[in-house]
Amino acid sequence: MASCSTRENKLSQIFNKGKNLKSSIVNQSNKVGNIIKTAANSGGTKWKESSTVTK
Repeated sequence: MASCSTRENKLSQIFNKGKNLKSSIVNQSNKVGNIIKTAANSGGTKWKESSTVTK
């Protein structure tokens, strides 16, 4: 039978892996958000540069 401290260590490892996974997902989401913002900003800039209004 596993000792109490062994079980606590395993639970601690699982908990830490969960925290690391959450952190990784948050970081990836932030990167995707930044890519989308950059694409939107550069798209808007290109549109302003290339569009001309004539009367």
